[in-house]
Amino acid sequence: MKHLAIIVVVVANLLFVTVALSSAGDYHFGSETFTKEVWINKKAVFTKPAGVDVEFVTAGAFDWVVADSDGKEVRTLLHKNEHGGWTSIDFSSLGLSGDYSIGFRNASPKEQQIKQGDVRLK
Repeated sequence: MKHLAIIVVVVANLLFVTVALSSAGDYHFGSETFTKEVWINKKAVFTKPAGVDVEFVTAGAFDWVVADSDGKEVRTLLHKNEHGGWTSIDFSSLGLSGDYSIGFRNASPKEQQIKQGDVRLK
């Protein structure tokens, strides 16, 4: 009976984790520091991303860089990032509806630091 209780708890925990991951629908990325550029998940191609939310620790301008599945840059947008903190990009408002890699290119003279972020997936 004790083993059955343990199995029930383990299965319940696995179900909770599965539901939590699938209901989020996002790809979470963590801390990165860069002087030139950095790509989310080593330039992985995300299937029809809806947008990106990112939290910068540092202030300083950067470019959002979006590349298609062949690696060709299709969009670059400058963000002044005067105070650091959270900022977002929405792909549909930019007319982007395909599969993309997403990166950040430093447009300031100092090193940039990202605390965390999410790629919002449809």
